[in-house]
Amino acid sequence: MRENSYNMVHEEEFRTPEGVSIRLQLAPFARRAVAFIVDFIIILVFIFVLFIVAVLTMSSGDGFSGAVLILVWFFLLNFYFPLFEGLKGGMTPGKMLTKIRVIDRSGAALTLRGVFTRNFMRDLELWLPLKIIILSSLFLADLPPWAAPIALLWAFLLILFPLFNAKRL
Repeated sequence: MRENSYNMVHEEEFRTPEGVSIRLQLAPFARRAVAFIVDFIIILVFIFVLFIVAVLTMSSGDGFSGAVLILVWFFLLNFYFPLFEGLKGGMTPGKMLTKIRVIDRSGAALTLRGVFTRNFMRDLELWLPLKIIILSSLFLADLPPWAAPIALLWAFLLILFPLFNAKRL
């Protein structure tokens, strides 16, 4: 019987800092993608709810609700993954659902430094290009007409980059 790509496990050999070789199972790309999509939907639901609350409470005109929305949005995008991965044994809700977790190359839980480094790269490879694409009228308004399509293409290709590296990480 052949397993589907969601359940197919790939083993990889790593060398620890002490020079010991260990074999670790890498979650298949499909399972990691499902975990990320679940987490992304959770973040979007929170942002949507906050947006609705901010719109309903902005009628006072003081701008406080808008400021709170921006702050919460910032914290969701920048700390959702690090908090879960750092405090919940490398598992966000999406990873819990798909039964995977993030570890370092020695098989141990990520250090706080590793969690933030990993998520800083996510910011550069995903959130920044997504912001440029979605909010292109704000980000690219002052560019010459020939540069905006190039910037959008760069942002799109940067989002696809993790799909084409050696282990699709």
